Amino acid sequence: MAGMKKGSSSGIPEVGLRQASRKQENDFISIGENGSSLEKQVYAFDLLAQLMDIDPTNESAPLVLHSDKIQGEANIGKFTNGIEILGAFLAARKKSKLANGELNSGAKVVFWDLTVILKDNPYVETALGSAAAGTNIGLTFIASLRNAGAPNEPSFELKCTNTRISAIEQGQDATFLSLAFDSMEIRFLPDGPNGVATGQVVGGWDLTKNILPAAKT
Repeated sequence: MAGMKKGSSSGIPEVGLRQASRKQENDFISIGENGSSLEKQVYAFDLLAQLMDIDPTNESAPLVLHSDKIQGEANIGKFTNGIEILGAFLAARKKSKLANGELNSGAKVVFWDLTVILKDNPYVETALGSAAAGTNIGLTFIASLRNAGAPNEPSFELKCTNTRISAIEQGQDATFLSLAFDSMEIRFLPDGPNGVATGQVVGGWDLTKNILPAAKT
């Protein structure tokens, strides 16, 4: 798929995770607990751009998610570790520019569309195989952005709500499922002293409603 970069043996790019890991953990905690609302919003988009390895001011750039799993419960079946995020694309962005051409900080992301790939999991294929495009699967899923190869690094989650099937495509080696959703939230889960995520959410920013950062100079 366009925009994908070579990375781990599983096919999931690791560039964004390596970039994000260059920051210190106390930087994340400082922003998450003590940062102002504006700092949190701008930081969330900056972090997302690093994880996805994109320029957040480029509306045509493909988004490549760095994730090892997606989990949740839908009205057509339960599944864990059965769907692997392959990529995502911005379907639309509303932008207003200042007189000097810089991006107005009031610009918003208005719609997202996610493309996922069904892994070799008979239960998932049975549960989703008969679903038609347009089906509301009533799913709130969390995509883990934790680097499994570095358990002491901070963990992140992307949470999507009111997920709907927008398209289904049968490829030669896999079935591609496109999902649309109402909101996407990025969350930071700090690690406990044993290097395992505590599950305590620090921050939480709705990326479909909050502002984009100003254009970088």
